[in-house]
Amino acid sequence: MLKQEKSAEIAPLLDAAVVQTKRISALLTDLRQKMHSDHVPLQPVNLKLVWSRVLMLLENELQAGKLKIINKIPDDLPPFLAAPQWVEQILHNLLINAIQAQQNSASK
Repeated sequence: MLKQEKSAEIAPLLDAAVVQTKRISALLTDLRQKMHSDHVPLQPVNLKLVWSRVLMLLENELQAGKLKIINKIPDDLPPFLAAPQWVEQILHNLLINAIQAQQNSASK
């Protein structure tokens, strides 16, 4: 990108890489904790905020695939108790699978 004089596009990609690295670090920390204990600390999870974070993490993939996400999460949805990183990982996996499925169907 530097050779193509697209340096303005590098900063958001680096920011996304840092966020992904921190997310993976948190997941690994949780996994290590789970291996040493049967107790997983539950916290109130705001699904709308977690979903927004997943969309931000996968923004480049969504833009590359020219995909639009339609959000139907109600604003007044109450928090629920869960392990936040695991909820985020589940949503991340679902969305990345949907992106890949869309790319596969578009290429056929």
